[in-house]
Amino acid sequence: MRYLNTSGLSSELEHLIRNARKNIVLVSPYLDISQRIRDLVEYKRDVPVILIYGKRDPKQSAQEWISAQANVKTYFVPDLHAKCYMNEQCCIISSMNLYEYSQQHNYEMGVSFSRENEPEEFKKVTAEIRLLLGVARNNRDNDLVDSDEIDNQANPKGYDKLTTSKLARKHKLKTDQMKEQLQTLGYLTRPLLFGEPKLTSKAIEAGTELRNGRNGEYWLWPVDLIDSQANKST
Repeated sequence: MRYLNTSGLSSELEHLIRNARKNIVLVSPYLDISQRIRDLVEYKRDVPVILIYGKRDPKQSAQEWISAQANVKTYFVPDLHAKCYMNEQCCIISSMNLYEYSQQHNYEMGVSFSRENEPEEFKKVTAEIRLLLGVARNNRDNDLVDSDEIDNQANPKGYDKLTTSKLARKHKLKTDQMKEQLQTLGYLTRPLLFGEPKLTSKAIEAGTELRNGRNGEYWLWPVDLIDSQANKST
């Protein structure tokens, strides 16, 4: 574990983003992000970025930039005050926000540690990030985005397909339990560390759709998907 001052934190954060291979997690109350960090995230366009924030009404420029990044997903957690930045191998916990003033003018402190050298601490932070993602998903109706936009226009055949949370309610499960079952049955991938599961070819062949709603992407599952799977196994 290493202690870092303001300049050390800025340098270590750049190193963390630049060297990420599988995922980047940025936890900060504010969505305002310095130009340097934006440039690095754009450079790592093939690496999924999870951005967890806690203050609503971000600046228009921040909203526009985030909307233009295909690899960035945002999650809102009320009352979030933590600042934590990590990839699949290392983690920074600090007082420093992501906006430029904090990185250039404030007196900041923090520590960095690695998965290899501090596996227990890394595991604890990973668990906390998963908790924050769970809180964020609950605030988004517990789905990728479980949109109730599914009306006759969006689904002309009627309710022969359901969102994940509605499929879960049909089977008297919580949404996370439903996702776990869909992963076990081979309809969803199991992401490494963080990130959203994705539809498998099996799910697509079964008729599952990925839709875009007002708030983001959501899945539509055949209403009898689990029933059909149960019949095949008997």
